[in-house]
Amino acid sequence: MTSHPPIPVASAIVFGIACSSPQEAHWTVGSATSIEADHVFSADVDGDGTDELGTLVGESATIGSVRHTLTGAWQRAIAVPASGHEVVWLVTGQGRHFNEAPIVVTEMANDGTRTVWERDGLRDQITDLRVVNEKVWASLYTDRRKVSGGWLSNDGFEPLTEEHMAQRQIPLADGRVVVGRVYGEASKSPGDLRVWSPGSADAQPLMSLRGVRALALADLDGDGHEDLISGDGWHFAYGREGDARIVVHRGPDFTDARVIGWVPDSYAALEIIVVGTGLEAGLVVQGSHRVVLFDRDDLGWVPLDLGPSSEVGSIAVLKTPDGPLVAVSGSDARTVPLRLERK
Repeated sequence: MTSHPPIPVASAIVFGIACSSPQEAHWTVGSATSIEADHVFSADVDGDGTDELGTLVGESATIGSVRHTLTGAWQRAIAVPASGHEVVWLVTGQGRHFNEAPIVVTEMANDGTRTVWERDGLRDQITDLRVVNEKVWASLYTDRRKVSGGWLSNDGFEPLTEEHMAQRQIPLADGRVVVGRVYGEASKSPGDLRVWSPGSADAQPLMSLRGVRALALADLDGDGHEDLISGDGWHFAYGREGDARIVVHRGPDFTDARVIGWVPDSYAALEIIVVGTGLEAGLVVQGSHRVVLFDRDDLGWVPLDLGPSSEVGSIAVLKTPDGPLVAVSGSDARTVPLRLERK
């Protein structure tokens, strides 16, 4: 892992905050509560406005009163809007102990489970799954090296992009797609960050260090444009050369990019979840070895420690009446409450 000194003031005064005036709100971290979970996810399955915690223990996934036994390796799980509530789309496929398993997308709802979609191909892995404007976007391998991004529904998968090792992708409202590649075409070459446009032969490159393992969108400066957040320091010799840095790219064109910090003790940023909105937004980031909350202070951004994490685990953020609740899986699985304190 690459070590880093504290962020100097010159690079910390970044991104849409007038540092001449003190921050009016700060996030605080509460005491952790132990749970049992190899993986975690969340959804408001009963429609009461509060998320339920979903857990995977062994091969059994549970949320509320619904239980599902996995037939492949865990890959992803997200909350999908339904009529007045949410359901969970849980993805299994090829992975450790499941070398021949097909992709299976299973819906978990209060009234039971059903299969949404399945595919038996050359490399059955969904690498990214997210809800965008109440539709589900999936990134999945189409062969051993290429990843296709597109819309996933009850009617099947509608591919739009296909890029080499493009494991993270986010569609934009104007039809473009942000594509994060973990590796380049040449052996052991670094990945990158780019924007794909319909009908264009070449994607627009964005500032990146190397391979991208995490992406998120949010309007962080309150200007009405969504900003792109990336974790872009993946290296093929990840344990020795990986760089768990977080970069914010100002929308709408993402060309103004600033490093806001690093996840301590980690060689990669694996997941980014936004809590709050606008100038009060914070970033919950799962690193390979720690989870942090990036909060803002008068000099820019500062990571608040949420404890250890596993590189093969997962995180989730639950909406509760008291504020966000972060769930972390692994041998030290726990929930950690966050509170926004206003002056």
